Amino acid sequence: MEATRRIQTLRADDGLFRAAANRDKQALEHFLEDYPGHHREAEARSLLRSGDVGPQDITSLVDGKKIEFRAKGAGIDSVNIQIRRRANHILIVRILPGVLFVPRRDAAQTMIGTEQRDTWLEGPDWVSVDVPVACTNLAKYPPDSEDAMQVRRATNAELEAIAPRLARVSVATRQAAIWIVTDNANYAALGKLVTGPFGAGGRVIDEDHAAEAMRLCESNGINIHKRAIWRDRSRISRGLKSAELRQWLEKASTEK
Repeated sequence: MEATRRIQTLRADDGLFRAAANRDKQALEHFLEDYPGHHREAEARSLLRSGDVGPQDITSLVDGKKIEFRAKGAGIDSVNIQIRRRANHILIVRILPGVLFVPRRDAAQTMIGTEQRDTWLEGPDWVSVDVPVACTNLAKYPPDSEDAMQVRRATNAELEAIAPRLARVSVATRQAAIWIVTDNANYAALGKLVTGPFGAGGRVIDEDHAAEAMRLCESNGINIHKRAIWRDRSRISRGLKSAELRQWLEKASTEK
């Protein structure tokens, strides 16, 4: 009796199916072998036939017309996207750091995803996802809720190099690093990011954020010595609160 209850419990356990579907083809095949009669067996077999086992890159799914996609700006640090599947099987959509959200309005900034998001599409309904982002165009305006956006892969090799590291640093540091790469921003230009709307308020990116961004770029193969901000290293060093960053900047200066 206890064994029967155990089998029934396992056959109803969604977690077993989700764990296998989130991995790969082999894991899903093992799931079917280990839990025959599972209530999600039909979905597992459909997913295996599709070849879309595991997380699938959002740009590939859009290009392959397997999902519908729409997105709108949501300020300087977020993009709201709506997705739903066109395929008739479950999809796990992966949004990787470095994916670009490009507005149709030329005056609005392109945004870059800064943190990974995985979203399951298990039914036909639209699913909403808020994606953490940063701006890639220093001189343009942040997109607003009226700005429809498209999703694209990054084509800037340096931007792709730092993208996986952006989630590990503060919002101010990641924005500084991106503008150093995309706009060759110096320390004064990084002051465009302020605490209030319409250019009001104090600057957000201080000396520590700038130095940390410089170190992030340098550690990912970008020659910071050839960037405009390198000429501001003495100014930045004087304002540093972090002894570690000051030591790094001094060492980087001797290696020029």
